[in-house]
Amino acid sequence: MRVRTARLLRLFLPVVLPTFLLVACSQAQDAEQASTTEVATAIPITTSSEEARDLFIQGRDLAEKLRALDARPHLEQAVEKDPTFASAYLLLANTAPSNQEFFSNMEKAVANMESASEGERLQIQAAQASVEGRADDQLALLQELVEKYPGDERAHNALGNQRFFARQEYDAAIAEYKKAVEINPQYSAAWNSMGYAARAAGRFDEAEQAFQKYVEVLPGEPNPY
Repeated sequence: MRVRTARLLRLFLPVVLPTFLLVACSQAQDAEQASTTEVATAIPITTSSEEARDLFIQGRDLAEKLRALDARPHLEQAVEKDPTFASAYLLLANTAPSNQEFFSNMEKAVANMESASEGERLQIQAAQASVEGRADDQLALLQELVEKYPGDERAHNALGNQRFFARQEYDAAIAEYKKAVEINPQYSAAWNSMGYAARAAGRFDEAEQAFQKYVEVLPGEPNPY
């Protein structure tokens, strides 16, 4: 049963990675983006190494473009620089090519989450609840994450994914995706998920518009097309 759970979790990663986001771990954006985007309540990234932080952000960017295998070397280097980097372990779990690596990295994320920020802990706890089949707990944790970090696009995307995939509450999911792209219009993961949720809800014009925006945001990547 445990192996099946891990397989199901990774099955959704192409669309939800941001899931826990897919998926996810956020911080204040870089200086250029901060000038136009509200980031005062973004989830911090907790690490003792600036180099590890940079590697994590590079890996996260690739993972959110659905390039999981390309993301992993950056994340592996990040945890080499900082062996207590809980968010990097979570993303390593969510991009793992095997059940063994998934559970190994999830365990490390959980073991190190006490040194992480509150937002990162909520993300890890939500992922753990999903693995253990505690859907209601996962929903509550992601709702708490959004309440405490309303300016974080990844928090809204994670809650949207839980609404969409786990509960099939399509309208509620779309509302969260819209909040994510209002915060950051260049956040590709939310456009992707929004398109699928709108399609599932029978809102086909809206789905098409979301996918067209996804292409516009990532014109050089294959998945949007």
